[in-house]
Amino acid sequence: MRVLNNKINNRRSIRLKSHNYSSAGYYFITICSDEFRHLFAKCRIEENDKISINLTEIGEIIEQCWLEIPIHYPKVRLHEFVIMPNHIHGIIEIKQKKPTDEFETKLSSIIRGFKAGVTKKCKELNLSN
Repeated sequence: MRVLNNKINNRRSIRLKSHNYSSAGYYFITICSDEFRHLFAKCRIEENDKISINLTEIGEIIEQCWLEIPIHYPKVRLHEFVIMPNHIHGIIEIKQKKPTDEFETKLSSIIRGFKAGVTKKCKELNLSN
């Protein structure tokens, strides 16, 4: 059984209480690995002192699932993203909804679906720890 660290899990939310996170706009996202473990990519210093980042198998799944977000959420457009060894950054745009749209596209739903997709594919390939 995993014991949660109260110092980490009881941190103050940076979300704006008055903001509707299904509103049209651009959202900068950061998602970290569990315990900040380097699971997504490996860094290497090249001969010319440049750093190269090579995705692990989990990193490749993350990239695939990230790029599939607009398939599952048609009101979403993806902008720049980067996969680092223990976290990812990305910019998600929620497009203006039309009056005829039945459902709102919530940022939390997008991220939850993305994480669920990554987890499912990792479990199918026995990559989960």
